[in-house]
Amino acid sequence: MKLYIHFGFPRTGTKTFQIHFFPNHPQINYLGRHPQIKPHLELQRPKLIDLINWLNKEDFDKRYSEILKKVKGLYLDPNKTNIISSESIINDDNFIDNDNFRITSRFASRIQFLFSKINVDVNFFGLIRNQSEIIPSTYTASKGVKLMGGEEIIQYLKTKNINKPIIKGFLNSFYYWELYKNLSKVVEEEKIKFFLYEKFRDDNYNFLLDLSNYLEIDPAISIKLLKYKSENRSSYYLKEDLRINSPFSIICFKLMKNFKNPNILFQNFNKKLLNLFKLLLIQMREFKRRDKEFLIIKKDKLIEQLNIIKNNSTLIKTYYRQDCLALKKELGLDIDKYDYF
Repeated sequence: MKLYIHFGFPRTGTKTFQIHFFPNHPQINYLGRHPQIKPHLELQRPKLIDLINWLNKEDFDKRYSEILKKVKGLYLDPNKTNIISSESIINDDNFIDNDNFRITSRFASRIQFLFSKINVDVNFFGLIRNQSEIIPSTYTASKGVKLMGGEEIIQYLKTKNINKPIIKGFLNSFYYWELYKNLSKVVEEEKIKFFLYEKFRDDNYNFLLDLSNYLEIDPAISIKLLKYKSENRSSYYLKEDLRINSPFSIICFKLMKNFKNPNILFQNFNKKLLNLFKLLLIQMREFKRRDKEFLIIKKDKLIEQLNIIKNNSTLIKTYYRQDCLALKKELGLDIDKYDYF
């Protein structure tokens, strides 16, 4: 029996897959996320993933029996494709470790070992994206990546002399060939698969054929579920962040987004109503004219820093060129078609 681990790079359609695809394909047994659609599914995955990901060696060894019991308690369907999807597998390395995907490799080694105890074959796959696009998109989605300045990121790309480990960790997390090399030290190479986000975005039909063949599921159903679907575009983050928008403008945007797509209007409806009342309360009681002026300044500053990153796409490509060349040569990925370098 097989289990597929989807490691979700930021800004590569991860939530689109978690909301529209993994939980809804009748040939997939989906173990976790996204709580927006089926909250009960979330109960099976995160504690196990977090335990495997975060515990140091001593604590992991101490809790091995407990973790193995959780593994044995997962329902894996012998007649379906079993999938666990998680952003934290990669994101934990982004800002915590800075050491050549050590946490990700440790996770892969541990999960392979644990599931081998119940005769389950584990495979790993994920989408990657042009670094000159994924970096500004991630910066936008995280509203400045924990207060990193765009100027500081570009300065680091030029000199590597800035003493900011968070910037180093953030940029190192997009060395895709390094990730593959480190995973292949603990996982057989044929059990690691990279897909291109650009193909999903630009050639949706053929991408879904490739993905479905890999997962051994019906591509016709995949295409029906995922064709032209998109969640959490980077522009949405700018429009929905209370730190840089007025409550009233967020309400208007959310209403427009939901009424534009009636399929999502009644998803988590009670939660949406509660958030609406909270925003209205802030608008009525606390929001003042000077607050609006202050938010405009903050938003303009964020956009200014974001544009600094976008305007240095050539520098970003140069920074990752050798990694991309190795990726193309060793894995045969058609990344030059999508302007990776």
